[in-house]
Amino acid sequence: MHKILSEISRILKPKGEIFLTLCSKETWSFKDAGYPKIDVNTIIKTEEGPEKGIPHFYVTLQDILMLFIDFKIDRIRHTDDCYFEGNEQNSKHYFILAKYLNAADNKLVSDSM
Repeated sequence: MHKILSEISRILKPKGEIFLTLCSKETWSFKDAGYPKIDVNTIIKTEEGPEKGIPHFYVTLQDILMLFIDFKIDRIRHTDDCYFEGNEQNSKHYFILAKYLNAADNKLVSDSM
């Protein structure tokens, strides 16, 4: 994830906005499904279908705050899709709106803390 955010930082203009979705560690597929974990944030889905063998990255709010240290976070929304197409489910996600801070902006933010 650090490599991905580094690339986003590289191509965004200073104060350029990003909006992205990350899976929450509170969701069933991370907590209870028993998928193999390849690190503290990543599981591999094993059931048949288009996501079989695909790594899925999960976070907590604290993970987001640490990962997005070079960004000014405008908003984080945590959602729970608990019902879909007539079925109960537990699918939780974070929606993040943030602006990239260049080096000068980062210094101003840290100096004001």
